[in-house]
Amino acid sequence: MSGGLGAPTVTKVIGCIIYLQIMSAYARTKDITLTEPNSIIKAEIGDKLLITCLGTKCQNPVFTWASLSDNPLSGAVVNDGQISVLTMKISSENLDMYGSYRCTVHCDNPPAEKSFKVIAYSFPKPILTISSLIAGEQSRINCTIPNAYPFHMVDARILIDETTVAEYKISDEDSEAHVLHNISLSHNLMLTDKNEAQEVKCEAELRFQEEGIYPIFWDAFIQLNLLYPPGKPTITVLPGTNVNKAENISLTCTFESRSPASVQWVKVDEDNELVMSIDDQGTLTIPNARPEDSGMYICRVQNNVGKTSSQVQITVQALPEKPKLTIFPTTKVQIGQFVTIECLANEMNVHVTLWKVLKDEDTAILETNGKLVIKEADPIDTAIYKCTAENVYGVSEASESLTVEYPPIEIAFTSSDEEVNEGGEVTLTCASKGFPEPSFLLYHLLPSGDRDLLSEGPVVTLTNVTSGVYQCEATNSLGSKKEKLELRVKFPPKNTHITITPSAEVKEGDSIGIKCVSEASPAPRLALKLKTEDGVRELVSEGGQYQIAHVDMTHSGMYICESINVAGQQQVETMLSIQVPPKNTNITIAPSTEVREGDFIDIVCVSEAFPAPRLSLKVRTEGVRELVSEGGRYQIAHASMKHSGTYICESTNIAGQQQVETTLTIQVPPKKTVLTISPSPVLKEGESGHIRCISEAFPAPRLVLKKQTEAGQIELEVESGEYSFTHVAMEHAGTYICESTNVAGKQIAETTMTVQAPPKNTFISITPSSVVKEGDDVKIQCISEAYPSPLLVLMVKSEHGLISQLESEDGWYNITKAEEKNTGTYICESKNVVGQQTTEAVLTVQIPPRNTTVVTPSQNITAGVTVTITYDIIPPPERQQSPRFDYVPPAIIGSVVLVTAGFIGLIAYHLKQAKVQGSYSLVKALRNKV
Repeated sequence: MSGGLGAPTVTKVIGCIIYLQIMSAYARTKDITLTEPNSIIKAEIGDKLLITCLGTKCQNPVFTWASLSDNPLSGAVVNDGQISVLTMKISSENLDMYGSYRCTVHCDNPPAEKSFKVIAYSFPKPILTISSLIAGEQSRINCTIPNAYPFHMVDARILIDETTVAEYKISDEDSEAHVLHNISLSHNLMLTDKNEAQEVKCEAELRFQEEGIYPIFWDAFIQLNLLYPPGKPTITVLPGTNVNKAENISLTCTFESRSPASVQWVKVDEDNELVMSIDDQGTLTIPNARPEDSGMYICRVQNNVGKTSSQVQITVQALPEKPKLTIFPTTKVQIGQFVTIECLANEMNVHVTLWKVLKDEDTAILETNGKLVIKEADPIDTAIYKCTAENVYGVSEASESLTVEYPPIEIAFTSSDEEVNEGGEVTLTCASKGFPEPSFLLYHLLPSGDRDLLSEGPVVTLTNVTSGVYQCEATNSLGSKKEKLELRVKFPPKNTHITITPSAEVKEGDSIGIKCVSEASPAPRLALKLKTEDGVRELVSEGGQYQIAHVDMTHSGMYICESINVAGQQQVETMLSIQVPPKNTNITIAPSTEVREGDFIDIVCVSEAFPAPRLSLKVRTEGVRELVSEGGRYQIAHASMKHSGTYICESTNIAGQQQVETTLTIQVPPKKTVLTISPSPVLKEGESGHIRCISEAFPAPRLVLKKQTEAGQIELEVESGEYSFTHVAMEHAGTYICESTNVAGKQIAETTMTVQAPPKNTFISITPSSVVKEGDDVKIQCISEAYPSPLLVLMVKSEHGLISQLESEDGWYNITKAEEKNTGTYICESKNVVGQQTTEAVLTVQIPPRNTTVVTPSQNITAGVTVTITYDIIPPPERQQSPRFDYVPPAIIGSVVLVTAGFIGLIAYHLKQAKVQGSYSLVKALRNKV
């Protein structure tokens, strides 16, 4: 078994000796000695395994290879004597089929076996990449382990200088375990100088679940050697970006670069770039600049990593000529004179501006059109005036001084010592503004009105000074001005008093001035204080004066003036009252602004004011009237509708007034509810009618119209309590109800509508029948529909047409034992105030035959002889007969005495045809019978 399989390792096992030698087909040989009952073999995907099983206990052993799982053997077996070789190719397909296997050797003795387990894996070395090494850019570090298996046993991470920045996490989507999987992890890094020379490392480890199998560890390294593009260049322009025509311009571009870089200057000319010539130091020089050299210049710097640029705008100016500035009438004028200052340019397209140079050398624009007119010159007009001419290239200027002469003003006459002791020494100084410079004379004014000249200059020193008034007189060629100064010896404050302007009683919001005045020498310190309930506090006053822009109640109190100097002090007080106009005025109505009729109401008006305001309560209904209230309170014992309205509270004091109002609503339950029917509650059938419900209530009630029926009340569809009938019918008659309802209560009104209808459907009822027998009792009733109930009159019309009224009662007429005279036409007349209707009915009283006689010409009747039978019969009236009515007169029956039965029957038969009184010929009838 030497040669291609290498040198095997032999292990003796009881029963037989089995050698298992595993060799890789790719020159990676693994000699495994199985000294335990089970061995574990890890094989990389793509390897070819040769597993040899050797039996030495007999010459021709029998070998059996088996998979210890449900998977196939996954390899080919070759037996050669005492050797059996299993060849397995580890494939990435069906990775779940690899597992535990067993080789069994059979000799004469009991079989021997060895088990082993194959673990397939794939774990290439990680690939570490970085997207960029340029400093200042964001770079992405990627670590990839392709085709890893089993990937869920892989740990991977990215480290920067041993600091972990990314770790591999198995995602929920990686659920299929027995497949190759690309493992990738990344980290975004903004490259800065601190990353220079740092080490980026990707570490990966494949662990195995089985004990005794060491993990596989890989790592990959990259050192960060950053690349730096050139820094953004700085452009220096000398003498500046705005230069005058014909000046030389120098443009220098400075930058930083860690590698050699080149410089290029271009000028942007509309949409084109013109490359400029530069010296070896990258400086662009523009000699004798012209306006056309103006434009945008770009400096570009490039090295092997990248490039940057900066730009600058150059403007070449052609300055305007110096303007002309004139002052008329002269540059030296007297106060009050008319002066014109004008600035003129000597060329076109130049803007001129007139300026005034102030003392601090700042300038102020006077006129943008270059001309200033001073109607009356004033000392403040004394200044240097500057005229500027400006075009697109720059500014030229000219200047001129104006002097305004004026007499002395603003004399300052001061003493060297503010605190002069009587008999001491003091220096008096006088100063004044004026042009020409004024001269000074100092005087002592005597009580007699005369004055002593003390000095012909602005300063004089007085010894043994006494109290008095001194005067300074300043004079120049335009006039003079005098100023007095009073010197006093020291004495304590006196005649101290406080004045409040405009008054010690002011209204809230007024502006007041509080002034403390005191006589003292030296001038006293005047302190203003305010004494209130909270104590005394000093006010921040100036010279004994205190201003309040908008006074309010907090300013009320006792104001104290305290006058103090080195000689003593004095204190006075005065009271300030702040009159506050009414505010926060409020009117309340208890229990509520909406009450019910009869409730008790308490109306109270309150207001804040000083002095206390007069509170007046008023009510506005149709007009406004004042209520008799006490202290702003008004009470109503029993509220009614007349108390509804807008209640006004008027709060007044000497500082002003304020008025508020609120509305009181008296909720009145419905009353005086009336239901009317027009034109009348009694209507004739067919007329139009209108039902209206009115009710007094507040708030306005809901009016519901209903009709009382036998089934109960039904609500009508009404609008504002009104309902109309176009054609009144009998079914509209009845009781109508109006329900008036609001939040305060409910009231019901009723009325009845009567519908008058003329008689109709009038008929006569005859009981038991309209055809009765003589002696029957008969009831005749006249029935008619009408409202009001009609007058029913029963009449009878005889056969001769005579009509007579019957004595009936309510349309009833009784006939006891009817007789022939009761036969006739009965008439019913139904009449009421609306109309009338008449109807008729016929009553027939049947009378049996009586007093019947038969008369013949002879007792013996011969055949062929004409026999005349005369009879009387009372037939029923023709209108009551029926075609089927056979009336047999009873008189015929009595003739049996004269004729035979057959003969009588024959006669009776033909007599049945008789309908009226008369004769009947029996000749033909009896021809064959007699």
